[in-house]
Amino acid sequence: MIRLCGCLLLLPLTIAGCVKSIPGYDGPAVDVVVADDTADVSFMFPSSGWSASIDRWKIENNTAMVWINVTHDGGMSSQVMTPGKVVFNQPGKSFACCEVFVKAARSSHPTDHVPAGEGCE
Repeated sequence: MIRLCGCLLLLPLTIAGCVKSIPGYDGPAVDVVVADDTADVSFMFPSSGWSASIDRWKIENNTAMVWINVTHDGGMSSQVMTPGKVVFNQPGKSFACCEVFVKAARSSHPTDHVPAGEGCE
């Protein structure tokens, strides 16, 4: 019962996009899933008008490191949670894990990439 209650308490935070993927990161919620040399990086933005794009990447020691810029169009936006996704893969390059670094508008790190999420097969 205690485990179920803890999960139920965490669910609204996840839905609201407030969960910090890695301590120190306060941008949109990030989830990283790796399978078959492809990383799916999913975001839960706090409103509409957001976009994410890969800035740069490198692969070392079976780990992909991906730097992503998250921007907002600056216009009026709805307060409806909006999902977003970036897919990373490089033909002929293998990796089992992916570390994501995000530079996010409207966060405490709008000019620097910070660790935001990670995932492994």
